[in-house]
Amino acid sequence: MDAAVDGVQIKKRYLARLNTIGSDNYFINTYSDGAGATPLVFGDILHFTKGHLQALCKTADDNAASVPVQQMKAPEQSEYVHSQMFWMLKGDHAFVIQSMSLQTTEFEQYLDWLLKTRTTGLPKEQPVILEMKFDADLVGGDLSDIQEIVVGGVAAPAPTVPDGGKSNKSGKSPSMAKSIQGGEQAGLLRERSCANCLAGRPTWSR
Repeated sequence: MDAAVDGVQIKKRYLARLNTIGSDNYFINTYSDGAGATPLVFGDILHFTKGHLQALCKTADDNAASVPVQQMKAPEQSEYVHSQMFWMLKGDHAFVIQSMSLQTTEFEQYLDWLLKTRTTGLPKEQPVILEMKFDADLVGGDLSDIQEIVVGGVAAPAPTVPDGGKSNKSGKSPSMAKSIQGGEQAGLLRERSCANCLAGRPTWSR
């Protein structure tokens, strides 16, 4: 991010980090080199479409049978953000919190564009590839050791389905019920590996 475009470091001007693909625009908005002696960098990526309209409903009338829905423009010199993803690079690993429209593929494409067009550290023929990599010798354990995988949270208390009100000999209703659980996945945290991304040699592993 210390590389310069037109005499200005790219970390000091967001337009120098803006990659436009068709009507889609991507750029790193916030960026930090970390703090202290910990060798890491972290930031985000924003995705927007210039001139995109946002649907709004008007809820001023509490007694209305329905509410009007309008497509609203963004304020002047502003754009609606489609999505935002967060990332962190530490050592030879990349940690990514994905969103609906910004996932690891878009992260790879953006880094490939940024490193090849805004810096001289990555050869044109060298692709940027983030690879899922788990070393059993380093992590330890077996697949059979996994007892539970949580991929989302419970949005509401789980409702129950009674058994028809039958009672047992003690006169108490049995506690047998079916649990219905649901949740919304707010984001995925994935660990991806890249080689030497913080050592001044941005050659990514495959």
